[in-house]
Amino acid sequence: MAINREKLLGEAQKLIEKRKYDKAIVELKKLTTVDPNDVRTLHKIADVYVKQLAWVEAIDTYDQVAKLYASGGFAPKAIAVYKQMREIMASQVPQLDERYGHIVPRLAALYQESNLNSEALALYEQSGKKLQAQGRLAEAAEVFAQAAHIDSQNPMAWLRVAEARIHSRDLDGAVEAWKMTGDLLLQQERPNDAIQIFERLLQHKHDLEVAKRCAIAYLTRNRPGDAALGLQKLLPCYQAMPQDLEVLTLIARAFDGIGEVQKAFEVRKQAAHVARSSGQMEVFRDLVTYLLRVAPNDPVVRALAGQA
Repeated sequence: MAINREKLLGEAQKLIEKRKYDKAIVELKKLTTVDPNDVRTLHKIADVYVKQLAWVEAIDTYDQVAKLYASGGFAPKAIAVYKQMREIMASQVPQLDERYGHIVPRLAALYQESNLNSEALALYEQSGKKLQAQGRLAEAAEVFAQAAHIDSQNPMAWLRVAEARIHSRDLDGAVEAWKMTGDLLLQQERPNDAIQIFERLLQHKHDLEVAKRCAIAYLTRNRPGDAALGLQKLLPCYQAMPQDLEVLTLIARAFDGIGEVQKAFEVRKQAAHVARSSGQMEVFRDLVTYLLRVAPNDPVVRALAGQA
């Protein structure tokens, strides 16, 4: 038999006004039995559960409502419902926070979808700090990582991820986050800060790529003594990667910085050989041009010029 929707809604409303909430829910559920995706009725049922102080049932039903709004493309409505759920949990049933941990990433995703990145970041920060306070360190690290992917050009966001990974004993994850932090600091012309990050990283794990990045930071900062410190970082890289053109170029810069001009010249000759053998002809020609300008009569340079 067909259900008269308006009649059922009217009867349910009368029951709500009389505070006969159980009976009102029974009437409303007749509609959702016919159409489980009837979001407006589900929303009303959740509101009635709130009047009953049936917090778990209310939150479960609101969760259904929010999912339906989100899947239907109604992000603002879904956001409003998720916020309402979080307010109920915070004030009435904070012990359910872990059970409904999926709310934060869903709400943050909706914020992003709606171009509300600052709201998403604030949510992640709040959630991450809360998880840390609860001792759920690995989960906190994941939350901070999600925030860093939103605020991807902010080195401090990645530094927070690195710190959180260390606290959760995820050394590999911390190393990757520290690399991101240092690289961004270098891109932003903050070599002094980058050096601090890379040096700290090397204390935790010896990594040749990190050593090379640290050398770049020293050579970029270029204070007295920095060229020697950069060279110190580069020598293990050279021992492991003698054919790495970037390493050779950086070593030549470091030798220039400490006044070892002849050593820099010899390293550039080696770099020219490597560039030619690896097919990097533009780099090879640039190096040969430089070498000819410095020592046009050097027999090795003349031979290289003939190859160019």
